[in-house]
Amino acid sequence: FHRGDTAAALLHDVERDVVVVTEQFRIATHEAGPGYLLEAAAGSMEAGEAPGACLRRELMEETGYRAEELRLIAAYYVSP
Repeated sequence: FHRGDTAAALLHDVERDVVVVTEQFRIATHEAGPGYLLEAAAGSMEAGEAPGACLRRELMEETGYRAEELRLIAAYYVSP
């Protein structure tokens, strides 16, 4: 199984000075708890898609926010 590359964002609402996260239901965590997790907005990049384009799409889908500026914080392997 090859999941592909993903992009994630720590979304800062500067007007409210808060970090915005999403609450997602994950079936894999349902048996050990409520099944809902707080997560950074994230998604899998489509073939040929740039990380910024992926983030802009996912931010709108998951939070309803549009990012004015994106800054790269890090690049890493979640689970090598």
